[in-house]
Amino acid sequence: MMQVMMLAAPAYLASEGELPSDLSRLLRWASLIITVPVLAYCGGEFLAGAWRALRNRHVTMDVSVTLGLVTAFAASAWATLSGRGDVYFDSVTMFLFLLLGVRYLEQRMRFAAGNALAALASVLPASVQRFTAYPASRETERVSTAALCIGDYVRVAAGERVPADGSVVEGVSEADESVMTGESRPIAKRQDDRLISGAINLTSPLVLRAEKVGGDTTVAHISRLMERALAQKPAAAVMADRAAGWFVAALLLVTAGALIYWLSAAPQRAVPVTIALLVVTCPCAISLAAPAALTAAGYRLARTGLVPARSQCIERLAEVTDVVLDKTGTLTEGRPALTHVVLLGGDTEATTLAIAAALECGSEHPVGRALLQASREYPLATEIVNQPGAGIQGTISGIIYRIGTPHFVSAVAGSFPALPASAEQQGTVVALGSTAGWIALLRFSDTLRPAALPAMRRLQAEGRRVHLLSGDSVAATASIADSVGITHSTGDASPSQKVGYVRELQKSGAVVAMIGDGVNDAPSLAVADVSIAMGSGTDIAQSAADLLLLSRNLAAIPDALWTARRAKRIMRENFAWAALYNLIAIPVAAAGYVSPWVAAIGMSVSSLIVVANAVRLVPHGRPR
Repeated sequence: MMQVMMLAAPAYLASEGELPSDLSRLLRWASLIITVPVLAYCGGEFLAGAWRALRNRHVTMDVSVTLGLVTAFAASAWATLSGRGDVYFDSVTMFLFLLLGVRYLEQRMRFAAGNALAALASVLPASVQRFTAYPASRETERVSTAALCIGDYVRVAAGERVPADGSVVEGVSEADESVMTGESRPIAKRQDDRLISGAINLTSPLVLRAEKVGGDTTVAHISRLMERALAQKPAAAVMADRAAGWFVAALLLVTAGALIYWLSAAPQRAVPVTIALLVVTCPCAISLAAPAALTAAGYRLARTGLVPARSQCIERLAEVTDVVLDKTGTLTEGRPALTHVVLLGGDTEATTLAIAAALECGSEHPVGRALLQASREYPLATEIVNQPGAGIQGTISGIIYRIGTPHFVSAVAGSFPALPASAEQQGTVVALGSTAGWIALLRFSDTLRPAALPAMRRLQAEGRRVHLLSGDSVAATASIADSVGITHSTGDASPSQKVGYVRELQKSGAVVAMIGDGVNDAPSLAVADVSIAMGSGTDIAQSAADLLLLSRNLAAIPDALWTARRAKRIMRENFAWAALYNLIAIPVAAAGYVSPWVAAIGMSVSSLIVVANAVRLVPHGRPR
């Protein structure tokens, strides 16, 4: 572009007749030679896009761009060959340069979050130290990360990246999970704590038991979600493309009318006016108005550890009126600890915990993990059936056992008097019984996630209704709700009841955001208007969700709603600016007051304004 502008400068600066004809021809031919590869290579994407659109009987932005480029180049080539008329090679190269420059900026912003996750996957260690016979032997062998299998024990030295998802079986250290979760502070890790692939072990060696390897790791899963989100087109972007198509069709009619008028009024001005009109009204700003804002919003969310998994989620977030949260693993840490055992039968506490652990050995529920920590040795349970939201049934030595809610257990153990409310408020109560009668009540306590209280207060201060919906007991659910200021709470909710609760809110006109982490939350996540799954949750919950919260900080939720509202406002501003620009540019260009090179600058400036307006969504500071 700069070279062709330099060649065009003498013609602009010289008075009429001052530039020798042979020098003028030389400059024109030099400009033609430079512009041909520019149009063929740099403009090839637009030419191919226009051909595909016309072949499919559609009118797109590429059609408008191609018409402007081809018309300007054809008129200039004819003027160069015939020696008569003006040339616009400088306008062609400037138009392409500025158009590609704006598209480059938009693409960089669009793929920033996805590239960050791809970079994380690429820095996983190429090889690891795998124990040959842990814990009997401390010998290790160096193997490739791809050779790891589920159940392998790996030594992760200080300063090394974690090669697979798993749990700590030995050692105490801290891990840097900032690349995945957005949390800058190190996270303490000790026995039974989970480690995610890609995290950096900071202080001391750890022994890791691999539980998810290769394509099943958190890194791989999140990368797939990001790829799916980037491949989909948001509804606002689809609407903008349709609007741009109608706009281009209307523009072609206006351009045809302007061409007919100038051919009759001043034929020598017909071509430059037509070129300027095609270029200045290229609908780049309209096409970028929604994608630029949504891309910037998605990048901001990813920086806080909230990864969009579906393209429409940001638009839906902006409309949310009600936020529904699960309790265990969502509002709380999801790491309950067994605090008290109330024996109801003749078994000892050790036997009771062994039976409970046997039933929970294959469960992903936080209570199940707590029981496995409390009892390392347990008998074999068979015919295990998991009823989400209620409990687990299994057979041990020919006897049917159940663990879960008192109502669920009472179906085999018989009726049981109601538990005192004061006892339930101290934590989660799980019942254990068999066909022989009641065995025990197990009480668990859990802690709230960091920033849970200020996050809930902020959501309500911004006018949203917050609901706590849990399968835990009514009293325990109400106790947690009171501690964070949530006025709407429902306990003893089964998965179907959670779905019904969400649908009732939707029938009343609410736009519902559901936040959960367990198998029992997956149906309600699927029916909510927008759903958020915790990064520590189950795979089925993550698959059903629109967004994935990788960090432990619930402050990301109100931040996300703020970002979505801001993105919607910026989209409206972008559409308003694009409309205003075209309302001014079309009549001015049609009247002949805009030259082709000025038109190229005007088109690019309008697109740059749209992108720059969207970039305001990704400041270095946190949202207020």
